[in-house]
Formats: sequence, structure tokens, C-alpha cells
Amino acid sequence: MGRQRIGPRKIHGPHGLWFAVYRTDDGKTYRESLGTRDHSKALKTWPAAFQRLKDKANGVQPSWTPEQAQQTRTEYKENDDVLDPQELAAELTGKKEYSSQTGELKDQQSEELAMFIAGKGSLPLTWEQAFEIHNKRIGAKRGRPITEKTKDAQEIARRGVRVLPLSFTVRDVQEYVQRLEDQELSANTISQRHGMMRAVISSLIKKGHLAVNVWDQVECIAAPGESHKTATPEECRSLWEQGNWFIRMYLYTGLRENELTSRYQQHVDGRWLLINEYDEPKKFRLKNRNSVRDLLLPDWCLPVMPSQKEMPGATTTWRKIKSITPECNIHSLRHAYREALRVAQVPTELAERILGHAHKGQVGTYGVFSREAVEPAMRAAWEVMDGWVA
Repeated sequence: MGRQRIGPRKIHGPHGLWFAVYRTDDGKTYRESLGTRDHSKALKTWPAAFQRLKDKANGVQPSWTPEQAQQTRTEYKENDDVLDPQELAAELTGKKEYSSQTGELKDQQSEELAMFIAGKGSLPLTWEQAFEIHNKRIGAKRGRPITEKTKDAQEIARRGVRVLPLSFTVRDVQEYVQRLEDQELSANTISQRHGMMRAVISSLIKKGHLAVNVWDQVECIAAPGESHKTATPEECRSLWEQGNWFIRMYLYTGLRENELTSRYQQHVDGRWLLINEYDEPKKFRLKNRNSVRDLLLPDWCLPVMPSQKEMPGATTTWRKIKSITPECNIHSLRHAYREALRVAQVPTELAERILGHAHKGQVGTYGVFSREAVEPAMRAAWEVMDGWVA
């Protein structure tokens, strides 16, 4: 006999959070955290969460769109003597229960929609719509769409939030942060999720939907983490002697890990390695616009890229570096190359360009250095690195 599909459930042991779980007839499971270990609180929030999961599983779309709301508002203006904004809002949302005490619609979104239709309030955006506005704005600003990974993180950040974006108060933000703390999440995780929500509201303000960002009024700052260590000349020597081809490439180019492991033979142009973005055979995106660049391959390196099957796994190189120099990581090698550029007295703008850093100064404005300028700079840094590893 299968497990019941109704009622809150604990998935991660007796001390875990309560979840709403919906399982389809074909065995596919949907779940949503209720954000609490208190069973009485979970019982109150479970019905709405369960309905959301059921709608998601059955492909149910939102009951109304901003266009429909605007059209209804226009109809009301033309016939305000016979139409009731609350009834119109309830027809759109499908939630028609009224409070016996206030006479308002029990559903907050429906009541806000009624106020909008009556011309007395703003359109009650959903979080999905708010994030869509934010992502379009940021995508246009950066010149590239928001990644799916970021969208997944945004989905997690707004999970369990039931107050609409335009209705959030300082108290709601405080409760949001408290709920994350109750889940025993790290300070960094809480700060990141709070920051995502704050950024969305900032976009709504810039688009004219709001005037004040209540998320700014609740401080949520994680303690700063330690910066990456720069590999010393002695550590560079050990990494060169005991490391593999990939570790040596990081030492002599300052490449980020995914910039190297994403390269194919087609990215080799003579003695130059092209660092760029592509969509085939699978999509690859760089960290920022300035990361697009051409780098000279070291003299000891043949102009041949390892195949994708030969590329190391996500943590393989990291573990190898740790086994040789316990205090270093891949980024430590990048810092070491930056130090070699500095010792070689390569101009800052050119050094930043070689490393693919986002730069707000001259590089960010012009950002173009020819191969004729890059080659002597890289060779000067190699001479410094040669002295360290010799």
C-alpha cells in the first residue's frame, strides 16, 4: 500500500522540516518545504502548498495575467456604476470567499487585485512575474540572459514566500530571515537569498512598480570569507614538479578552471588559445564580458587541447593541488600568475585584461588589447614564473 498523499510530512528524519508532498498516479513526486519544524504551523500552511504542487503537477497555469487585469480595469472604468471590483477580482483569481468582519476578500491577492481594478492600487505582481521583470532587466544590462543555475537559486530563495512582492512589509522580511535561520542555514546562504529577494524589489522600483525597498531595512550580512591564498614561489615550484599538465597551465596562464576545461581543439589558433562563449555542442558562458580574450600558449605546451574525455572532473584538480600544497586551491594559482604579472611590471590594465577581470576603468570602457601587446606581457610573466619553478 502506498504512502498517503495528504498532510505534512517529514522527509529528513524526526528533526527535519515539514514538507508538502504530492505524488502523481505515475509515481512522480513534487514537494515543497513548509519552512518549519512545528507541526501546528505546518498544518496551517500545508493546504496552499499542496495545491501549488498539485497545480504544478497538472500543468495548471496562473488563473489571470496582467493583461487580463488591465482589461478588467478598463471595463470597470467604463461601467463602474454596475460592476463591483471585488467580484471582478474574484472572477479572475477564482477565490470568492469574503471576510464576515471586514467585507473584504479573504485572499490577499484577490483584494489587492480588486483595489487595482478600482483604480486605488498597484497591480499585484506575483513573485514569478517579479523575477521575470528582474531577470529581463539584468539580462539586458549584462547583454546576456540569466543562467538556468541562477534561476534555480532564485526559485529556492522565494520558496515558501506567500506574501506578494508589492505587499511585503518590514515585518514580513524579518519573518523571512527568521524562517531561514530556523532552518539552520549558514549565514552566507541566508545573506545570498535575502540579497536575491532585495535585488528583485530593486528592479521593481527601477521599473516604477514600487517606491521603497523594505528589504533594505532589514540587515542581513554574512561575515566576509577569507580571500584565496596566493601560491608562494616555493609552492609554485612544488606544483610544477608534482603537478600535471592542467596545474602547469593554470600557473602559466592564470585561467579559471572552467575556462580551460571547456576548450576544444577548435579554440586553438596557432599558438593562441581562444577564450570565448559558445552554444554547441553544449552551452558555455564566461564569468563576464571581459573574460573573452586570446591567451598565448606557453612554449612548453603543444598547441593541442586534451579531449573532453581527458578533462579532469569538477574536484579532481582541486584535490591534486591540495595534496601538493594543502593551503592552496586552483584560484591560488591564478593569484600567483597575477603576482608574476605584477613583478614583471605589466601595466595593470593589460594584466587585468589577460586575467579576464571585469574592470570599471579603462579596460571596462575600451577593453581591447592586440595579440602584439598581450604576447610580450605574458612572456615577461613567464620569465618570473620560470625563476620560481626552476
